Amino acid sequence: MNLNRRLALAVLLAVLLLAAASAVTWRSVAAQPGNGPRAGLERPGNPAGEAAPPPEEPVPGGPGFIMHSSVAFRPSSPATDWAYGSRQLYNPGATPGTYYSSPSLPNSATITKVVVYYYDNCPGVDLLVDLLVCDQAAEICDVMATAGSWDVVGGYGHSEDSTVSLPLVDQQSYSYILQLQLPESCGSNLRLVSVRIDYAFEASLPLVTRD
Repeated sequence: MNLNRRLALAVLLAVLLLAAASAVTWRSVAAQPGNGPRAGLERPGNPAGEAAPPPEEPVPGGPGFIMHSSVAFRPSSPATDWAYGSRQLYNPGATPGTYYSSPSLPNSATITKVVVYYYDNCPGVDLLVDLLVCDQAAEICDVMATAGSWDVVGGYGHSEDSTVSLPLVDQQSYSYILQLQLPESCGSNLRLVSVRIDYAFEASLPLVTRD
């Protein structure tokens, strides 16, 4: 075999090896997952291999909404016990606890409803949530709406209050507070999930005249 023929075979062999390596690399890249969950990782709160539960029908209301998570609440006193289970707030202590949070409400909106989402597996006692409006010139807060866990015992539920006092949001003169009260001795059997505040704006329609 002459030298030229040996060189031609060597070049052909190199081209074939390069093509094979490129094909393997392309197959590896193409096999990567897209935007879905990576293999071997569990979604929070959902064991691997189990289908996520279907979502419940949304509670009607609005047309505007603020969903306020329980992780935004803080105890009213350093001596007040608090803990989270499944990212839901509960009172692990032997005394009642009060917790506060400040919702960000749109100015000049009208509050139409307060909805409380909870987990209640503690018969005989309930959690309670008040939406308060507080005067900036006095140590006074008025209750705008109240909802609690009295509608369901034995699992997840919600309750609502659409009878709202002083519903017009006035951020210039007042501040707004969510107050949560959790009884003692229930532990993680009684948890706050979230609080939804519904609101609306009065529509100002243009005046239309006919010549």
